[in-house]
Amino acid sequence: MSDYAARNSLSITTDFNNHSGGDGKDAAAAASAADVSFFDKAAMMIATKFAKEDEAPQKSWGTMIKREKFQDMDLLESGNAREYMSEESLSPTSAKAWTYSTVHRINKTQYKMFWNNDQFLLSAKQHNGMFYISQYEHFGDAATDSGGVSSVPTSHYCAVLKKTTDNSFKLYNCGCEGCDQGFSKYTCSNDHDGSTFGFAEESREGADRQLLADISHFTKVVSGISSEMRCLSVVIPAVMEDNRSRVIWCPRMCRSDTPSGGTPRTAAKTELVTSPSPHGKKTKFTFDTPVSDRVKLVSKLPSWCSEVNSLIMKFHGGRIREASAKNFMLVLDDDDDKAVFQFGKFSKSKFSLDFRYPLAPIQAFAIGLSSCSWSAKSKLNN
Repeated sequence: MSDYAARNSLSITTDFNNHSGGDGKDAAAAASAADVSFFDKAAMMIATKFAKEDEAPQKSWGTMIKREKFQDMDLLESGNAREYMSEESLSPTSAKAWTYSTVHRINKTQYKMFWNNDQFLLSAKQHNGMFYISQYEHFGDAATDSGGVSSVPTSHYCAVLKKTTDNSFKLYNCGCEGCDQGFSKYTCSNDHDGSTFGFAEESREGADRQLLADISHFTKVVSGISSEMRCLSVVIPAVMEDNRSRVIWCPRMCRSDTPSGGTPRTAAKTELVTSPSPHGKKTKFTFDTPVSDRVKLVSKLPSWCSEVNSLIMKFHGGRIREASAKNFMLVLDDDDDKAVFQFGKFSKSKFSLDFRYPLAPIQAFAIGLSSCSWSAKSKLNN
């Protein structure tokens, strides 16, 4: 009864000005002022409550992929938050500045990527030629059985670098920027019967969702030099003019007449589906040529130096410190002077991995991982 009486004694004061009031005209004036103040301030409170948050992009080194808060909470509650790519790893980097990172190799099957040499970003576990990429630092340590033998990861990874042939890889995101932005009945995760989260290694098929990169290895014999050069060709989805959203390649939106076999198109063939921009809008991208929905990167070949009687190549920033067959640099296909990626040996079991726009960290990491599993048999003569 005492609790009931206490609850009944509670009152709500609507006089936000805390006006004490008085008798007669002063009291009436005070009541009138209180009423005006109440409605004005109530309206202000409601407007503030439901006002849109500032959608201006924060200063960061990547794209601000907008996601509703309740979706993040659902992911946290289910324990799958890190199994969806963070915007830090998925976003294109700065167009001007280089992003410096290092890759540590452990036991020849585990790799860890650190940003600015000390901040953990991504890890990877190699199994049967596949690289399972995770946002958990100790992901590779856990992917072993009781006898210490490497086992197939079944969870806690966010992307898969899939070996499709002896000399080619495809990087798949376990999520999709196009399908996962809202709760839709049809997404690329249920596009195939029996598909599940992640990747089915046994069939080498399954929930291959958003394609982020297509990597090819080959060797090239340069005229006048008998040695063969290791080369890579990388194709990634084009980044829009806002430098923050990209063309989405996913199975649900592909068309058979698409040159890449995986480039999504809307009903109008001149429009491509793109990832959301920081301002909550989708950038429509039109093209005149069949290849303008993508960006192609190719290996920069070394040049012959007669002074040292050897092939040489100048890397950016002096971060490649030891000679190795794994050292390489990528440039834009249409601009041989525009270096956007370099990978090379820094010390024992440690590699420098540096990149810039239009590459995202996950794409750069995958390119470096693929070079650690070199088995190219193709040869091109020049």
